[in-house]
Amino acid sequence: MTDAPSLIAAADALYDAHRLDELPPALRRNSLDYYYLSIYPSLAEMRPLGEGDAPPYPATIHNAYIHIPFCSGVCDFCSYYLVAISPRRRAAVARYLERVAAEFDHHARHTTLHLTYLYFGGGTPSLIPPNALERFLAHLRDRGYLSPAALGTLELHPEFFADETAAVAFLRVLRRYGLSRVSVGYQASDDDLLRATKRRHDAGFLPGAMALLRSEGFVVNLDLMYGLVGQSADCLLYTSPSPRDRTRYRMPSSA
Repeated sequence: MTDAPSLIAAADALYDAHRLDELPPALRRNSLDYYYLSIYPSLAEMRPLGEGDAPPYPATIHNAYIHIPFCSGVCDFCSYYLVAISPRRRAAVARYLERVAAEFDHHARHTTLHLTYLYFGGGTPSLIPPNALERFLAHLRDRGYLSPAALGTLELHPEFFADETAAVAFLRVLRRYGLSRVSVGYQASDDDLLRATKRRHDAGFLPGAMALLRSEGFVVNLDLMYGLVGQSADCLLYTSPSPRDRTRYRMPSSA
């Protein structure tokens, strides 16, 4: 049997032998040609849950992931289900969040919800209208589901920062309910690559975004991507936070 260090060395050698932009088509992120997430058993083999099939609820649930399946467009690398909508027409997002609140009520009939951490992912959670976000979080608080000491994270698409007034209103709703961490979809420092993948932003937004988030007291995570079609090793190095190359970044020196 081959030992683990030998397998790791062999994998490293194979990885180094390929340029990221010359990967075989089956390994490229291209949701228009294939769906690369694995599901077992397959959807065709699944059946509706029958009486008694559902696993038992835990006595208490402390964490919740809230998925927002709406975006202003479709990035080339995305393979998730989503509905593309105009950022100016977000009533559908508000209605969806009302259904999510009702689902929390359903689960609360079977277990104790004492949520100490929330994570809003997507999709693009920053498309939630601020007043809809306020109603949703107030619902969790008023029903006793949300711990007074709750923390949380919400994913932000860079287009969020185009309207600073709206952005501040949204961020202050998060802060009122203890959600003080955000994950910003920076992805890459290469504007040509961002355009090619239909990201709908350029890399230059980041200094202003970081200044705004820090002024509002947020902890910030930057989401970076690798393996994109057309992405070279140099592009990845330029994007990655390496202290020796920090002067090459289009981001604040302390980011």
